[in-house]
Amino acid sequence: MIKGIFERLYRIIFQPTKAWDTLVNEKEEEIIDNNSFFETYLYPIIGIVALLTFIGALFYESGFTVHNVQLALKRMIGVIIALFAGFYLASYLLSEIIVRFFSGNKQYKLCQRFVGYSSALIYMMYMVLAIFPGFSFLSIFLLYTVYIVWEGIPVYIQIPENEKNKFVIIAAGIILLSPVLIDKILTLTMPNMKS
Repeated sequence: MIKGIFERLYRIIFQPTKAWDTLVNEKEEEIIDNNSFFETYLYPIIGIVALLTFIGALFYESGFTVHNVQLALKRMIGVIIALFAGFYLASYLLSEIIVRFFSGNKQYKLCQRFVGYSSALIYMMYMVLAIFPGFSFLSIFLLYTVYIVWEGIPVYIQIPENEKNKFVIIAAGIILLSPVLIDKILTLTMPNMKS
């Protein structure tokens, strides 16, 4: 299962056109029941990110003390909340935006899948930064998410061609900023979460 998840992440990031074509074929059978999407893709990825965050925090805090374990647990919980809440926020916002501004039908489950797959690079970046926190300059590559969204829209979410550019900017912005926004809210409301 883990190998399949990383293969899917690899395909979405490095071969988005082929990946979206494959995902659109799965969409028809799985959109009715989103459980397989959550159980075989989203939950395991967020679990891997959480585990790597915990291990990375312990490793970089140099020492296995009670304080360092608490810090690692806080960071892990913060990442889980940021990723899950960011995922649900982005899915809800995209679903509402499609209905209100792009004359589409409400498709919350479809938007969940689109956000989850479009966030592949974000999840991968969380994994890398959990192990190598000094490599935060790599976050610039998150802009590639715009291209992943661009490739996914025509095959996964049917938006009129003349509206595609506007939707790509809105969707990519929401997908990229939702986890960051949740993380900032956590930091402001619970300042001890990071230290």
